[in-house]
Amino acid sequence: MYPMTNASLTVVQPFIRASQEPAMTRFAKPLLLETPCCHEKVMHQRFASVNSFGLSSRWSDGYTWMPMVSEASRLAYCPGCNRTYWLEDATELGVVPSFNENSAHKSRWLPRIFWKSQNEGNIDVEAQVELNDLDFVDYHKHPRPADLLLAVLREEWSNPERELYLRTRLWWIGNHGKRGRRMLSPMSDEQATDNMLSLLALHRAAPVLDQDAKAIAELLRQFGRFDEALSALSSYGEDSGRATAIKAAATRGESGVFEVETF
Repeated sequence: MYPMTNASLTVVQPFIRASQEPAMTRFAKPLLLETPCCHEKVMHQRFASVNSFGLSSRWSDGYTWMPMVSEASRLAYCPGCNRTYWLEDATELGVVPSFNENSAHKSRWLPRIFWKSQNEGNIDVEAQVELNDLDFVDYHKHPRPADLLLAVLREEWSNPERELYLRTRLWWIGNHGKRGRRMLSPMSDEQATDNMLSLLALHRAAPVLDQDAKAIAELLRQFGRFDEALSALSSYGEDSGRATAIKAAATRGESGVFEVETF
């Protein structure tokens, strides 16, 4: 399961519909997409509202975990050609029409239950597609950790921002073992180090006003470069809870990732 972060929620709009109600986690109608690689049709699930009931956790490297909620990922795995693609590069065909009760989708009871209150007043444009054609369309899959590593090795990005996104997620995956997560990293120690160094360079290459001081400091701290980590936070005047926690850990000479807060 991947993390749901505020940043990822913002970036993948309009793939996620926001709800103003502090309700339980609910699904919105999925979008019908056409993949940019082989023009395969896939369904993209969206959340209408998200509530973690105080069980979510945020970590020093920026990773945020919500129980039973997968990440609003910008990447997907194409079932047609078995490649990773960027969701924003896919063609949006509209929301999936009401399911044909005689189709194979009848077994997809979970989304149907959660859609009930969301369908009222839904102004999304429905995709112009024959319902029978949806019998052969499934939800897209999140890429596996090994797929993300392969995407980095293949340099499957068109700008530094996308590279930053990919490398950040690999960094998080490399830290999962220290979080107690049962997810093996696909990277060797050398690859993990190279990825962190490249990520640090990307952050530092960004315009000063756009630089993420907390990420820079945390990368330096995990490398054991504690004085540089403290200097990075001081230079940017960071005083958030996460920055304070990173500073305290660097002062103690601790390099491991740690949980900052629950919410």
